[in-house]
Amino acid sequence: MPLPSPTSDANVTIGIDVGTQSTKLLLYRPSSSAVIFRSSRAYDLDPILPGTVPSGRRAEQSPSVWIGAVRDVLVEAAAFLREAGDHAAVAAIGVSGQQHGLVPLDACGSPLRPAKLWCDTEAHAEADFLSRTTGRVVPPGFTAPKARWMARHEPEHWEALRWTVLPHDYVTLCLTEGLGGMLR
Repeated sequence: MPLPSPTSDANVTIGIDVGTQSTKLLLYRPSSSAVIFRSSRAYDLDPILPGTVPSGRRAEQSPSVWIGAVRDVLVEAAAFLREAGDHAAVAAIGVSGQQHGLVPLDACGSPLRPAKLWCDTEAHAEADFLSRTTGRVVPPGFTAPKARWMARHEPEHWEALRWTVLPHDYVTLCLTEGLGGMLR
């Protein structure tokens, strides 16, 4: 079955941005160069878990928060089109979002733990080590120090780790049923 043409009058494209504080959606009609619908879902960082030492550097979110938000804004967009009597085909979906987060996945593509976000700087010692080792400055908010942090502090998760992805890549995997169709 051929994909719908993104320039047809009857088609829309969807833009989804998965941010640290919210997920936002736009419905765009390319034929008229118009945004026809907007929606968003706000959310917070995960609370510090009991029994852990708050470092003031931790910033984590459960990937299920993003998936729930994406599901909600997509349902709202579909309802908008239905109520408007618009039978638009979705010609394309673009997903963007926060960078440098660590979403650790097991062999089934399921998250092993909450994602460590770009603003999580708990891995400062690991960043210093990588900076010394590579001769380049590696900020603690980058993904590699977070992976090394997980290996040092959560060996059980490190052992079960199969893939690491960024937050918006995780959402894309779920939308495309990558790794077994995680958005159900």
